[in-house]
Amino acid sequence: MRRTERLSLSVAAEAVVEPKRYGDWELVCKPQAASATPKAESGACRLQQAQAVNGGKDVVFLFNIARQGKQRVAIISTPLNVYLPAGLELKIDDGQTQRVIFETCNISGCHAGFALSGALLGALRKGNVLTVALKDTKATTIPLKVSLNGISAGIDALDAATP
Repeated sequence: MRRTERLSLSVAAEAVVEPKRYGDWELVCKPQAASATPKAESGACRLQQAQAVNGGKDVVFLFNIARQGKQRVAIISTPLNVYLPAGLELKIDDGQTQRVIFETCNISGCHAGFALSGALLGALRKGNVLTVALKDTKATTIPLKVSLNGISAGIDALDAATP
Protein backbone atom coordinates (compact mmCIF):
# COMPACT_ATOMS: atom_id res chain seq x y z
CA MET A 1 0.00 0.00 0.00
CA ARG A 2 1.38 3.42 -0.95
CA ARG A 3 1.73 5.93 1.86
CA THR A 4 -0.90 8.23 0.32
CA GLU A 5 -3.43 5.42 0.38
CA ARG A 6 -3.34 5.47 4.18
CA LEU A 7 -4.35 9.11 4.17
CA SER A 8 -7.86 10.08 3.19
CA LEU A 9 -9.62 13.40 2.85
CA SER A 10 -13.35 13.86 3.15
CA VAL A 11 -14.68 16.15 0.42
CA ALA A 12 -18.18 17.48 0.93
CA ALA A 13 -20.46 17.11 -2.06
CA GLU A 14 -22.21 20.25 -3.24
CA ALA A 15 -24.34 21.30 -6.18
CA VAL A 16 -22.11 22.63 -8.95
CA VAL A 17 -22.38 23.58 -12.59
CA GLU A 18 -20.51 21.10 -14.82
CA PRO A 19 -16.79 21.73 -14.17
CA LYS A 20 -14.69 23.16 -16.99
CA ARG A 21 -11.28 21.58 -17.61
CA TYR A 22 -8.11 23.59 -18.07
CA GLY A 23 -5.35 21.05 -18.56
CA ASP A 24 -5.08 19.19 -15.26
CA TRP A 25 -7.22 21.75 -13.41
CA GLU A 26 -11.01 22.14 -13.07
CA LEU A 27 -13.01 25.33 -12.70
CA VAL A 28 -15.91 24.45 -10.40
CA CYS A 29 -18.78 26.91 -9.88
CA LYS A 30 -21.91 26.72 -7.77
CA PRO A 31 -25.13 27.40 -9.68
CA GLN A 32 -26.15 31.03 -9.45
CA ALA A 33 -29.41 31.51 -7.57
CA ALA A 34 -32.07 33.38 -9.53
CA SER A 35 -32.25 36.14 -6.92
CA ALA A 36 -28.54 36.41 -6.22
CA THR A 37 -26.68 39.48 -7.32
CA PRO A 38 -23.34 39.09 -9.11
CA LYS A 39 -21.54 40.39 -6.02
CA ALA A 40 -23.27 37.81 -3.84
CA GLU A 41 -21.97 35.08 -6.13
CA SER A 42 -18.39 36.38 -6.04
CA GLY A 43 -16.27 33.54 -4.72
CA ALA A 44 -18.75 30.90 -5.91
CA CYS A 45 -16.12 29.54 -8.32
CA ARG A 46 -12.85 27.84 -7.58
CA LEU A 47 -10.04 26.36 -9.61
CA GLN A 48 -9.00 23.01 -8.21
CA GLN A 49 -6.89 19.94 -8.62
CA ALA A 50 -7.48 16.84 -6.52
CA GLN A 51 -5.44 13.70 -6.09
CA ALA A 52 -7.25 10.52 -5.17
CA VAL A 53 -6.59 6.84 -4.54
CA ASN A 54 -8.78 3.74 -4.65
CA GLY A 55 -10.06 4.44 -8.15
CA GLY A 56 -10.79 8.09 -7.39
CA LYS A 57 -12.97 7.33 -4.36
CA ASP A 58 -10.68 8.73 -1.66
CA VAL A 59 -9.31 12.25 -2.17
CA VAL A 60 -5.95 12.56 -0.41
CA PHE A 61 -5.04 16.07 -1.52
CA LEU A 62 -6.92 19.10 -2.78
CA PHE A 63 -5.49 22.39 -4.07
CA ASN A 64 -8.10 25.16 -4.46
CA ILE A 65 -7.67 28.67 -5.82
CA ALA A 66 -10.50 31.14 -5.26
CA ARG A 67 -11.14 34.88 -5.20
CA GLN A 68 -11.88 36.94 -2.13
CA GLY A 69 -12.74 40.32 -3.55
CA LYS A 70 -9.85 41.23 -5.84
CA GLN A 71 -7.38 38.93 -4.12
CA ARG A 72 -6.64 35.35 -5.11
CA VAL A 73 -6.25 32.86 -2.28
CA ALA A 74 -5.06 29.28 -2.29
CA ILE A 75 -6.17 26.59 0.12
CA ILE A 76 -4.39 23.27 0.26
CA SER A 77 -6.31 20.52 2.03
CA THR A 78 -4.71 17.33 3.27
CA PRO A 79 -6.02 14.40 5.27
CA LEU A 80 -5.99 14.34 9.04
CA ASN A 81 -3.02 12.66 10.73
CA VAL A 82 -0.38 14.97 9.32
CA TYR A 83 2.38 16.47 11.46
CA LEU A 84 1.03 20.00 11.86
CA PRO A 85 4.12 21.87 13.16
CA ALA A 86 6.00 21.07 9.94
CA GLY A 87 3.37 22.77 7.79
CA LEU A 88 3.67 22.32 4.03
CA GLU A 89 6.65 22.97 1.79
CA LEU A 90 5.94 24.24 -1.73
CA LYS A 91 8.49 24.06 -4.52
CA ILE A 92 7.82 24.95 -8.15
CA ASP A 93 10.11 23.10 -10.55
CA ASP A 94 13.68 23.76 -9.31
CA GLY A 95 12.80 27.00 -7.51
CA GLN A 96 13.10 27.91 -3.86
CA THR A 97 11.05 26.14 -1.22
CA GLN A 98 8.34 28.14 0.53
CA ARG A 99 6.72 27.03 3.75
CA VAL A 100 3.05 27.53 4.55
CA ILE A 101 1.39 26.72 7.84
CA PHE A 102 -1.73 24.76 8.56
CA GLU A 103 -4.47 27.09 9.76
CA THR A 104 -7.10 24.62 10.84
CA CYS A 105 -8.19 21.01 10.84
CA ASN A 106 -11.78 19.83 10.79
CA ILE A 107 -13.67 16.69 9.88
CA SER A 108 -12.76 17.13 6.19
CA GLY A 109 -8.99 17.40 6.79
CA CYS A 110 -6.27 19.95 7.55
CA HIS A 111 -6.12 23.19 5.61
CA ALA A 112 -3.36 25.68 4.78
CA GLY A 113 -4.47 28.96 3.21
CA PHE A 114 -2.35 31.73 1.76
CA ALA A 115 -2.53 34.72 -0.57
CA LEU A 116 -1.67 33.92 -4.16
CA SER A 117 0.05 36.88 -5.76
CA GLY A 118 3.39 38.28 -6.89
CA ALA A 119 6.32 35.96 -7.48
CA LEU A 120 4.48 32.86 -6.31
CA LEU A 121 1.60 33.44 -8.72
CA GLY A 122 4.02 34.17 -11.56
CA ALA A 123 5.99 31.00 -10.87
CA LEU A 124 2.82 28.89 -10.79
CA ARG A 125 1.70 30.33 -14.12
CA LYS A 126 5.08 29.58 -15.75
CA GLY A 127 5.91 26.34 -13.96
CA ASN A 128 5.45 22.70 -14.86
CA VAL A 129 5.26 20.88 -11.52
CA LEU A 130 4.54 21.99 -7.97
CA THR A 131 5.89 19.69 -5.27
CA VAL A 132 3.96 19.89 -2.02
CA ALA A 133 5.73 18.13 0.84
CA LEU A 134 3.92 17.24 4.04
CA LYS A 135 4.91 15.08 6.96
CA ASP A 136 2.88 12.26 8.45
CA THR A 137 2.57 11.77 12.21
CA LYS A 138 5.88 9.89 12.22
CA ALA A 139 7.51 12.98 10.64
CA THR A 140 8.13 11.09 7.39
CA THR A 141 8.11 13.43 4.40
CA ILE A 142 5.47 12.69 1.78
CA PRO A 143 6.04 14.60 -1.48
CA LEU A 144 3.04 15.14 -3.73
CA LYS A 145 3.49 16.26 -7.34
CA VAL A 146 0.91 18.70 -8.67
CA SER A 147 0.78 19.31 -12.41
CA LEU A 148 0.64 22.98 -13.35
CA ASN A 149 -0.59 22.16 -16.86
CA GLY A 150 -3.50 24.51 -17.54
CA ILE A 151 -3.24 26.55 -14.34
CA SER A 152 -2.60 29.86 -16.12
CA ALA A 153 -5.67 29.50 -18.37
CA GLY A 154 -7.65 28.27 -15.37
CA ILE A 155 -6.71 31.31 -13.27
CA ASP A 156 -7.72 33.58 -16.15
CA ALA A 157 -11.09 31.77 -16.35
CA LEU A 158 -11.51 32.05 -12.57
CA ASP A 159 -10.84 35.79 -12.75
CA ALA A 160 -13.41 36.16 -15.55
CA ALA A 161 -16.01 34.10 -13.63
CA THR A 162 -15.58 36.01 -10.35
CA PRO A 163 -15.25 39.74 -11.09
